[in-house]
Parts: sequence; C-alpha cells; structure tokens
Amino acid sequence: MTDGIKELQDLAKYYQNQANYYHEKATKWHKQSEHDDAEQSRLIDLMNKIYVLTDYGCEDTVDSLTNKLDQIRKLTKKA
Repeated sequence: MTDGIKELQDLAKYYQNQANYYHEKATKWHKQSEHDDAEQSRLIDLMNKIYVLTDYGCEDTVDSLTNKLDQIRKLTKKA
C-alpha cells in the first residue's frame, strides 16, 4: 500500500514540476512578445520619420537636403 502512495506522490510531484516549467515558459514568451511589440513600434516610428524626411519639395536647397540626409543617417543608426 505504501508503494502505491509513494508512486502517486512521485507522480504528483512530476506533474507539479511540469506545470511549473510550462508556467515559466509561458511567462517568458509573454515577456518576449511584449518586448517584440515594443521593438516593432520603435522601428515603425523610425521608418515613419525617415519617410517624412525623404519627402522633398521644389523649395528644398542643397543645405536642407544635406540636413535631411544627416537626420536619416542618424535614424538608421538607431535601428
């Protein structure tokens, strides 16, 4: 009878360890997902800023275009 109880206790411990393991994995994946979402938002923001800088009009001068290129270079380094 005690062998049966011991076996059940060991089995319960095994499943508890498995539950803890998968809980930790799920927590890690959730945190990674939040990080990925934040990184995606950051990159989209940088791309939008670069897009705005690449839009030029007839009134742009060489100096203003040079300034825009410098800003684009700085933004791409952040990516």
